[in-house]
Amino acid sequence: MIVLYSLMFLGGYISAAGLGLTCPEWPLCPDGIMPSEEYLIEWIHRLAAATTGALVVATMIAGFLHRGADAKIKVTSSLATVFVIVQITLGALVIDLKLHAVLVAIHLGIGILLFAMVLLTTLFAFRIPSAAKAVAHDRSGGGGDDNGGGISGDDHSSGISGVSRNGRGRRRNSGGGAKMMQDAATADVAH
Repeated sequence: MIVLYSLMFLGGYISAAGLGLTCPEWPLCPDGIMPSEEYLIEWIHRLAAATTGALVVATMIAGFLHRGADAKIKVTSSLATVFVIVQITLGALVIDLKLHAVLVAIHLGIGILLFAMVLLTTLFAFRIPSAAKAVAHDRSGGGGDDNGGGISGDDHSSGISGVSRNGRGRRRNSGGGAKMMQDAATADVAH
């Protein structure tokens, strides 16, 4: 995400500063691998693009190799890989066709789609498991969890304790045992 955002920032700067054709050859600048100062910004942009492409493809491969990877991760990382390949190809065409306005606009649009897919892949990869969400939800004074242990009308057989939370009549699920009752008592004392 950081490398991709940096790449987009550099691309925006290059476009706004009118430096899009500073380095008129693709993939390397006229000086080869190590550019002179006049080609430096465009060269950094291309290096960031190559790094981003490698990271996106590596993320997709890791998603498919990891047995526990969610199908959402596989889909979003695959789409990100397609978009990064299209972006690199469009970047070459933009230089070759001397910044054709339609291609520059498409390049920007695909960049936004690429960012969205990488963001979704990151969110899916680092999401909090639902069990942890239920515990956090219970500790914040919400109802029960998704496993049927929550408050449902007047059903007192679902594990609801008589501990009131900060005098407002909300009740906690007692499924967490003594620790949850201690937390509720501590919360009542704090208020």
